[in-house]
Order: sequence, then structure tokens, then C-alpha cells
Amino acid sequence: MFSAALIAPATASARVVHSPERPVCGESACTTAQLRDRVRTLRRKVVRLRDQRGLLDIRQRPARLAGTTSDLAAERAFWQHRLAVVKAEKPLWRTLDRWDAWMCIHGHEGAWNDPNGPYHGGLQMNSGFMAAYGGDLLERYGTADHWPPAAQVAVAERAYEARGFNPWPNTARACGVL
Repeated sequence: MFSAALIAPATASARVVHSPERPVCGESACTTAQLRDRVRTLRRKVVRLRDQRGLLDIRQRPARLAGTTSDLAAERAFWQHRLAVVKAEKPLWRTLDRWDAWMCIHGHEGAWNDPNGPYHGGLQMNSGFMAAYGGDLLERYGTADHWPPAAQVAVAERAYEARGFNPWPNTARACGVL
């Protein structure tokens, strides 16, 4: 027989209580400034999550911060949807066939946050390489040692499409991919 302890929660705190949906700004209505702030924050979250997951192919437009409160509410809804889209997308390390090759190359190169110039990051990218294949990240974060690891691999993938593993001749040879 089953005991009541297995059926019912042990304490009242274990129960889930659904409260009514909290207003966006903590009040009944948001001001234009509060909505602008929410839109900026949401877009920042979307871009950071996209970069952390290495999903650089998902392009993001700038946030539209002008207009009425209803325009800004629609913009907020747009960025909430974009956040859901990025969360639903599989991260690069789950979809990239060459992920193991990149991890081997990284193992022979520097740490993901290696700041020692002229090469930066876990795949040792120089300034010309970063500008050519990761200009968007270079502008947003600075040098590759400040980029999320998956974003570094995504930029290396961009270069791979044009040059193969040739930018990493010694380590790619050591990993058996060149």
C-alpha cells in the first residue's frame, strides 16, 4: 500500500502556487522609458545567448526604441519571441560535425581567455583574422579572448568555409585534420 507521504507534498512549501501574471514594469502600466529599458535588456539577452551558444547565423536587427508605448510593447513582444527562438535552437556544439576537430585544435592552442597578443583566445586568432571573420564580435566584445568559446568556434567555422584548417597548420596536422 502507498503511504500518504508519497502522494501528498511533505510541506506546504513544496506546493506550486500560481500567482496572477506580474505586470511587466511592476505596475499596472509601463512608461515609455521603462519599456525602452525592457526592450534594450531583452535584446542584450538575446544577443548574449546567441553568442554563448555559437549561433552567429541568427542575425539580429537593432532594437526599435522610438514610438509610442504600444509600439514599444510590440517591440518588447518581438524580442521576447526572438529570445524563445534562440533558446529553442540547438547550440553549435550539438550540430557542428567538426566540433571535435576544433576542440583538438584548441587543446594545442591557448586558453579560451588567452589575452597574449598577437594571438588571442582559444583558437589563437590574430587581429586580421578576427576582423575578417568575426568583425561583429570584435566590435561587440573586443578581442577573441573576450568572446564566448562557442562564438570563437563559430568564427573559426566561417574561416573554415573559405580556408579550411590552413590558419592552424601545425595544430591541425597534429589533430589529423590537415
